[in-house]
Amino acid sequence: MANSDAVACILVVLAVVVALWLHSAAASLPEVVPEIHRVQPGDTYWSIARQYWPREHTGERVFMLRELNDIRPDALQPGDVVYLREVE
Repeated sequence: MANSDAVACILVVLAVVVALWLHSAAASLPEVVPEIHRVQPGDTYWSIARQYWPREHTGERVFMLRELNDIRPDALQPGDVVYLREVE
């Protein structure tokens, strides 16, 4: 009985280690960001940056969005297209 308890304990520990590894690997995968975002009511460059890049520096992403798009932040209107990345 002791051997089966030890094997069961080892299997549980191994399962936990594998689950943690899979979780960390999935968290480090790059997020797929579409080419464009259609502006919704209340959207700002800041909220768009937080939506698509929640783990990155928001200010840097806002700067990038302003560089990619020829729309002043105060002029964003529902229906506008905001480019999220350079299109090849």
